[in-house]
Amino acid sequence: MNLYRGLSFVIVLIGLLSLNNIANAQYPPVNIIDFAEVQSLAWSPDGNYLVTGNLGGLVLWDGNALTLIKRIPLQSDFDPVVAPHVRSIAWSPDSDQLAVRLSYELGSHLQIIDIPSGNVFISGIDSGRSDGLDWSPDGSRLAVIFQRGLNEAIEIRFLDATTGQQLSSVDVASFGSLGRVSWSPDGSLIAANYAGRTETYLFVWDGNTGELYQQISTDGNIRDFDWNPSSTQIATSVVSTQNRDDRTLQLWDVSTGALANEYHLDLIGDIDWHPSENLIAAVRNVSETGAITIDMSTGEIVTESQGRLFPLDWKPDGSGFVTIDRSVPLFTTSGGITLPQHAITLGFGTYNNSSGAYPQDMLPGEQNIIVNLADIEQLEDTYLVVYTNPRNIVESMSITLNGETFIANEMPYSIPLPGVGSYTISATPYLEDNAQGEAGTPLTITFEIINTSQSAPTANAGTDQTTTAELSGSALVTLDGSDSSDSDGTIVDYVWTEDEVDLANRYLRRARIPDLGQ
Repeated sequence: MNLYRGLSFVIVLIGLLSLNNIANAQYPPVNIIDFAEVQSLAWSPDGNYLVTGNLGGLVLWDGNALTLIKRIPLQSDFDPVVAPHVRSIAWSPDSDQLAVRLSYELGSHLQIIDIPSGNVFISGIDSGRSDGLDWSPDGSRLAVIFQRGLNEAIEIRFLDATTGQQLSSVDVASFGSLGRVSWSPDGSLIAANYAGRTETYLFVWDGNTGELYQQISTDGNIRDFDWNPSSTQIATSVVSTQNRDDRTLQLWDVSTGALANEYHLDLIGDIDWHPSENLIAAVRNVSETGAITIDMSTGEIVTESQGRLFPLDWKPDGSGFVTIDRSVPLFTTSGGITLPQHAITLGFGTYNNSSGAYPQDMLPGEQNIIVNLADIEQLEDTYLVVYTNPRNIVESMSITLNGETFIANEMPYSIPLPGVGSYTISATPYLEDNAQGEAGTPLTITFEIINTSQSAPTANAGTDQTTTAELSGSALVTLDGSDSSDSDGTIVDYVWTEDEVDLANRYLRRARIPDLGQ
């Protein structure tokens, strides 16, 4: 087993300039701050951002330079101890907000997040156990598939995108499941794929009234579907119920519900239609390898690549598509971008042992990293942690903090959180216990720990004293401040003053005091 040594990876965009003209454009290596598998991804409509959804949060990328902007940890409203999966992502049309469905053992719920700040301004919307989610092209509504359990009723709920309040709903079926929900590009229609006990349908409703527009029956399970740019056709990726290796790409006329064309292309999985051309990008199969682009006029494969790729999304300008390669440390695919999934990458943060939460990330390359102890709950059970992606390759971690080295053999790779001060921390992953075997390249950051909640020390000048002045008009007294205290720190200095004049600067001192009268 080889350990990827750079703690970074290469993202490559192969620009699709025409059906037969592929031009390469290579981006520099970047660090990914990620601690779990990518489960969803999406470009912002303006192309300025790329977001990936993971276990426990989002990773936000610059959509032009493909450099890391920030990692956005997310927490379930209903089960704050368990890190949720980010199963579905939907951008607002203006690219300012992001709707995400967080899935966990008890169900899923919806959050709406401001981008790029990462602030959650709508949360706690119960969305059952389904993952389907889409934002209307006019930005006013969210369509959410809702089902409490597999054998319970299914509906599509329409929510006000500003408040999260439910506006209306469409009843779909009393059992079965819906896979995906998607508005047509012009916003007039909305579609979803349904699987029952023996039947499968592609439903299309009027996007304004909720009236059923088409009910298209397919001979097999619909793995995925997508609209063409003009909202007149829908492509479906269909798996035969008789032979799972028999997969077809079907093209449906939306106005009539008729099958316009069908292409027998082995192992077609998830699909995504080009933003402006009659071209589809498709994952061949999650368990197999490859991604292809298909000319929908002829059914011919235009480009083909290898790799265990999933999921995928076209860049809004149509110059390429992004996908995740889950099989090799580095991979370049013709026609798209790949984000290598299994290079060993590191990140730093604080970790609470009781809740399993990461109160704060410390990103490599970030300037002026500050950890404020006042912002951390359960401070006594919080540690500095090094997290890895993936989590099952690294066996130990050597962590050096301000010259002192610690060896951690179990996840989370953590050390005690130090007090207020300036620090440099470095981490090196190893393939064997006790920092043995092949090692990766160390990752180092500097940071500062502060505590804005620290209260002022409590001064105690000792018992009151009465003494007689000498002929000089003053007297020697013993000043004793040893009973002074500081509840959240250590007293480092003592100053005795009278009328803003310093008399002494130790906790125990004999000083000459002038006659102060009664």
